Amino acid sequence: MNRSVFSLLKVGLFVFGLSAPGALVGQANDEARNWAAEGELGGSVFFGNSSQSAFTAALSGDRGRELLRLRGRAGFAYGEASNASGESFKNKEAWDVGARLDIEPGTAVGAFFKSKVESIFEKKIDLRSGVGAGGKIRAGGDAVQAEFDLGLLVEKTILDETSTLPDEVVGKWTAGFRLVRGMDEGRVRFETETSIEPELRDPGVFTLTSRSSLAFQLNQRIAVQFSFVDGYDTEAENRGARSNNDGQIFFGVVGRF
Repeated sequence: MNRSVFSLLKVGLFVFGLSAPGALVGQANDEARNWAAEGELGGSVFFGNSSQSAFTAALSGDRGRELLRLRGRAGFAYGEASNASGESFKNKEAWDVGARLDIEPGTAVGAFFKSKVESIFEKKIDLRSGVGAGGKIRAGGDAVQAEFDLGLLVEKTILDETSTLPDEVVGKWTAGFRLVRGMDEGRVRFETETSIEPELRDPGVFTLTSRSSLAFQLNQRIAVQFSFVDGYDTEAENRGARSNNDGQIFFGVVGRF
């Protein structure tokens, strides 16, 4: 767990660095302010006959300038559960880091480059990294914004020491959908993002990731948020995982600055 935490902290500082310079510009001239950053803390607890607890944290940044927009995110989740004897054991530990550069020429059609690194204990993945590029289409206005993208990705997966399968490098399709909707004059915000990545050689082998959230703004900077995160990997059970699918609901607090 220490290696994962240290990795997350280093990337978190990097993501924060994307937005910190923009903060200085924004303080000097609000009209030139073109950055946004967000920190999130959440958790869930179950007790009684079935005891389980989970914690999640995330830091994201978004900065735009002329035709380019850079987005970054670092997230971490950890969970424990108890068996029939009352002994606690780790049942979840995952971290992910991603960066995306969008090219937006002022029309509905644009392009993107993205990279990601992740580790998922419950899916027997020690390290998975990938880089990709493609095109995107945007639609909507101030209240509702939608985005579709399609591209190609090269991905390398290093399995944990308990797996008997070899590490692999594969080519993938990457397709995504993102929807953001503001309600009640911005006091309520719904956001959902889903991506699917099937292998080029075998589309039946794929990963699917979905993250949805509903946030209620308490003031200009603080919001409470309900989040649903789901990840499906068709090969997880083959690696020795208990299930191909992992989903969880979190309640948390979000700070925007």
